[in-house]
Amino acid sequence: MSIKYEVGDIVNCEVLGVSDHEVSVDLNAGKIGIIAFEDLSEEEGYDPHKHLRNGKHLTAQITSLDDGRGNIRLSVNAARHTNAWDQLKDAHSANETLTVHVREQVKGGVVAYLKGLRAFIPASQLAASYVDNLADFVGRDLEVKIDSIEPAKRRLVLSARAVEQEKKRLEQQAKLDALEVGSIVEGTVARLKDFGAFVNIADGLDGLVHISQISLKRVEKVEDALRVGQKVRVKITGMKDGKVSLSMKAVELLERPSKEAAARKAQDEQVARYADRESTGTSLADLLGGIKLD
Repeated sequence: MSIKYEVGDIVNCEVLGVSDHEVSVDLNAGKIGIIAFEDLSEEEGYDPHKHLRNGKHLTAQITSLDDGRGNIRLSVNAARHTNAWDQLKDAHSANETLTVHVREQVKGGVVAYLKGLRAFIPASQLAASYVDNLADFVGRDLEVKIDSIEPAKRRLVLSARAVEQEKKRLEQQAKLDALEVGSIVEGTVARLKDFGAFVNIADGLDGLVHISQISLKRVEKVEDALRVGQKVRVKITGMKDGKVSLSMKAVELLERPSKEAAARKAQDEQVARYADRESTGTSLADLLGGIKLD
């Protein structure tokens, strides 16, 4: 049964022989294919006479159905690239983190290679912070995500910034997961705004105390009630979309009964001490009043 091949097909073939500038292969269908040396490998110094032998199996992509001599033309490099693009499209869809080695600096960014494919990393995507010197990244290994991929245009854009942002987001989420709505924690006032104060309740995690939640008393200006660096006790009243809502008023409400009870107790003790002094004084007066002096 004759197999019908199309340009672009990726096939398995077997080496029949190696000449001075090309390799002949058997396509297992009575068809002979030819692979030029330059289409065998992109590795510098690659020598087909050393690496290939008759009977060795190769995976190649058909680039032409007739080279003018009735032979099918193939390319191992093309097959490798096609497979690489397919793998990278899957990695992009899965939002995978990959590692690349930065080879060189170019205008506007740097160049790296991923699965043998040239990729561009814009300066704006090298780090979460501003990059001043692109040369500092040449020769470094970077963790990246695929920002965009267009196989037809052989365009591959990577981002190291996306990896940094994802790590920060996961760290932030871990801190949020450790918090519990309704719990009371101690924090430090980090920033004052007209609408309230941001309080640091964990390393790198701030929550907002709205101006209406600062005190049971009316607060006209945030700066009149709080100062940056001040230690405060706050109740976690809500968490949504990575934002934490806090309340000092809620803590005040919870603590007020105990404070009032303590104040009443102190007052009762003071009254008791006063009563004891009055009682003791009256008894002495009565005793002294009953004594007759000659």
